[in-house]
Amino acid sequence: MTASNSEDDKESKENENKATLRIQNAKKRDMGRNIIRIDPEIMEKLCIQTGDVIALKGKKDSAGIAWLSYPQDKGLGIVRIDSRLRRNTNTSIDDTIEIRKVNVETARTMVLAPANVKIRSNPRFETFIKRKLHNYPITMDDIIIISIGISREITFKVINLRPEGVCIIKQETKLIISGRNTEEKEKGSLFKLFKNATFHSEMNLYDIVKCSKIVSELLSSDSIGNMLQDTQIFLKYYGVSIPDFYYEDAKLCVFVDGPPHGKEEQKIKDKEQRKKLRQLGNGVYIMDFFSNIEEGQTISDNLIRERLKQFRDYLT
Repeated sequence: MTASNSEDDKESKENENKATLRIQNAKKRDMGRNIIRIDPEIMEKLCIQTGDVIALKGKKDSAGIAWLSYPQDKGLGIVRIDSRLRRNTNTSIDDTIEIRKVNVETARTMVLAPANVKIRSNPRFETFIKRKLHNYPITMDDIIIISIGISREITFKVINLRPEGVCIIKQETKLIISGRNTEEKEKGSLFKLFKNATFHSEMNLYDIVKCSKIVSELLSSDSIGNMLQDTQIFLKYYGVSIPDFYYEDAKLCVFVDGPPHGKEEQKIKDKEQRKKLRQLGNGVYIMDFFSNIEEGQTISDNLIRERLKQFRDYLT
């Protein structure tokens, strides 16, 4: 056998061990459970059994647990994952994603950084978190949601993991909770972007989306879902006004409105379009950057902080 044939055989074998499927949203019962719903025929082809750890390859890598698809999904070529797994793979609904069975290693060391809150960690708290994550598959930069009590959740990000790749958490894993929260470094990016920003009527969709992605990273909580990354998908689904960012599981539309939205004719248009969104079962939140603000006026840090605090209060 020639070297060329050997390489072709290797590539063919690798292709046989993976499948590319179209992403659909998880059913409500599966949300937050790290479940990947896969067609039984695909599972058989890839030698996957329920409970196996599955590697997901989107724009970023992550992992979850294989479960059989719902009967109505059979033969559709889809995979169902929740908003957290989509966020961890940097994908959206209707994107394609590659799945494959993976051999996992036990994590020797994992460092978690809390998002949006500061935590004074101690061995007892770290033991509690590790117990919650027992047998949980993780990869570097994953977002992890931990329930604390009945209604409170803490979001963590994996900032260090040894060994690299897909790992699972076991009793022997050394877990460290970092004193630095992930919001601290993201906040700098937000204020740097807005510091010298002005709102003009010709501000285009690309600029708004770029701004709102940073805002969304700062404010997002998996308990209410993830931002829909491709705004054109929203237009495709609803055929109405595109929000600046959108929390998918909660169906919450957020608009960052600058001075042009303070004009009476625009107010009427906005009201009508957003009424349609509410009729379709969506919540609508308006981040007001038009009251007492003129076009071309620099947006102050204090105003940004005030609007972000109002939004946080609204979410809680």
